[in-house]
Amino acid sequence: MRLSDTLGLTPTWERFGLLAFNDHFAQRKIGKTFGRVRSLIPLPTASGAQWAESELEAKTIEQIAFLPQVYDLMTQVIVEYDRAGKKHTYTPDILVQLYADGEPGRARYVIEVKRQDALKRIDDEMRERFKIGREFAAALGAKFRIVTEAEIETPYLVNARWLRRRLGDEPDALYLDQLQAALAKAPLKWGDLASRLVAEGILEPDANDAIEEAITFRWIACDLSKHL
Repeated sequence: MRLSDTLGLTPTWERFGLLAFNDHFAQRKIGKTFGRVRSLIPLPTASGAQWAESELEAKTIEQIAFLPQVYDLMTQVIVEYDRAGKKHTYTPDILVQLYADGEPGRARYVIEVKRQDALKRIDDEMRERFKIGREFAAALGAKFRIVTEAEIETPYLVNARWLRRRLGDEPDALYLDQLQAALAKAPLKWGDLASRLVAEGILEPDANDAIEEAITFRWIACDLSKHL
């Protein structure tokens, strides 16, 4: 673990003209489908809880939602477009908006979630879908991304599922000062960092809670791509 480059401070959302997606887009309803698992994922973001129509989509949403800078996330956004004079509809799997320091201060992503096997069997219909996805992303000032289980089913997801409960906490500023002081000279292993806090009179459970909260809010940095 090491000191983070930022303390997790965020600017005012309105400053950057961030969109609440459900104010601007209709949403395709996800019904029950034989052989597929749908799930409703509670989110503290602007558009609220979202349905995922597959386990991999749910995992993707969980991983994205662990980012403290997520402002909004919406699934199955309905995008209408014309092709050769005919009306068509495109529904990307996930639409995400982050907020960040500096101008323009926002980052948007249009995300398609696909299994690697499906990408190996890509057909004209999927190519058209991805083409429209890129066009929609460009119009929205967003980046288009295709993610597979290789990017989702990782130690990062395990860490995100474990720590995400901390996003509703209010970390103690005193603990933050002590954590920063302990890490000021060099990175430390979790156990060593907890021992430093205990030596300063903090109970061990409180020390571990403080470390979890500091990692969750990115007040201290560690490699989340490895199992904590």
